Amino acid sequence: MILGCTHFNYFRPSIQKVFNNKAKLLDGNEGTIHRLKEVLSEHEELGTNELSIEYYSTGRKVDQSSKLEKIQRLQDRLSNVEQNS
Repeated sequence: MILGCTHFNYFRPSIQKVFNNKAKLLDGNEGTIHRLKEVLSEHEELGTNELSIEYYSTGRKVDQSSKLEKIQRLQDRLSNVEQNS
């Protein structure tokens, strides 16, 4: 089963439980990451820039500290899910 949306990883343990741990789950985000790496390499931009992260929601940049803190909490939860699966 391919997890095609970013938020599906939050449900990975529940999905595995429904399928009695017999389903192989593939993270669709990995393909996106690999393609981004290819594009950056093709344009000779891979590893040339200082890293920064910007978040967008419905096309608008998220810059309110309360929303950024919520995103951080969600990322922390996802990290915990990955470590426990």
